Amino acid sequence: MVAPPYAILSHTWRDSEISFQDMTTCADIRSKPEYNKIRDASLEALSHNLDHVWIDTCCIDENSSAELSEAINSMSDGTETPRCVSRT
Repeated sequence: MVAPPYAILSHTWRDSEISFQDMTTCADIRSKPEYNKIRDASLEALSHNLDHVWIDTCCIDENSSAELSEAINSMSDGTETPRCVSRT
């Protein structure tokens, strides 16, 4: 399966990151301190006509060692090419 075009949020992890569990349990993420980072990354992706964003803290279930290992290994396999956007 080929992934659609997507952006990646490269960021520094903090204690208050929005997690995979937050995203899958429909938690109210808007009240979390790191919500603005997620929102801004999504808006930036949309401004480049990208409908998808990979945000590791939200997309990887850290409670699953198999999923975490697969995600780490696939990050450098070169089969997917995200669009890089730099914003200062």
